[in-house]
Amino acid sequence: MDGMDIQQTIGKVRQLVGMVFQDADSQIVGETVAEDVAFGPENLGLSRFEVAARVASTLQILGLQHLADKPCYQLSGGEKRRLAVAGVMAMQPRVLVLDEPFANLDYTGIQQVLRQLLEFHGQGHTVVVTTHDLEKVIAHADRLAILQEGRLQIVDAPGVIVPELTRFGIRPPCYALLGAEMISWLTD
Repeated sequence: MDGMDIQQTIGKVRQLVGMVFQDADSQIVGETVAEDVAFGPENLGLSRFEVAARVASTLQILGLQHLADKPCYQLSGGEKRRLAVAGVMAMQPRVLVLDEPFANLDYTGIQQVLRQLLEFHGQGHTVVVTTHDLEKVIAHADRLAILQEGRLQIVDAPGVIVPELTRFGIRPPCYALLGAEMISWLTD
């Protein structure tokens, strides 16, 4: 990764790459929302001041600040999803990998997470999203990659890949089916 032999530099790679799993419960480790978001930055060895700043900022951005002291086990599915994203984003990894990041989110939650992912990308971070639901990300994707039976089939710009989706058993986004223009879920 980035010119490094992963086997020789696994510790460094782990600091550079953050992963948000599809099952949010599998990565929530804190007793409260704020403790969970603090877990990653604390393990990076950051100062208490920096950890507190990252926790406050990330909770605010993802609309979780009012839940800071709430026990994680009392959160809804959508709140847990946003918390899982917040916990990894607070670490500020150079590469962020998300598996189905919009699962269990309502429209507002989807917009909050999508805005943060785009801002994160705009700050120079690489964002990789795996999803079966192209609708939410396609207007913002630089490239799409299709995996089928564990093999990479095609990588290209969305405009090139969308007409090929049915060939891989993937339903094209609604805009493509309707002959309309691509739109973002971030309409205001």
